[in-house]
Amino acid sequence: MVVYQSPIIKKNMPKFQNLTVRVLVALIAIPIILWLTMLGGYFFFFLITVISSLALYEFYGLAEAKGASPLKTLGLAA
Repeated sequence: MVVYQSPIIKKNMPKFQNLTVRVLVALIAIPIILWLTMLGGYFFFFLITVISSLALYEFYGLAEAKGASPLKTLGLAA
């Protein structure tokens, strides 16, 4: 079974250190996400654009791990 690992996360990171990083990111990201959502308008549009771009980048990484060659630049720019 092949498991895709994001290039952002180091492969040899201990189990609990990974949990610590996730909790710290959640403590910072959740209030920012809620704040931008409540502001609405262009701020919410920016938030959704960033989240969608990150998800698409991860998807392209999964596709490359399976042997495909997606056009990352074109896909992210569209």
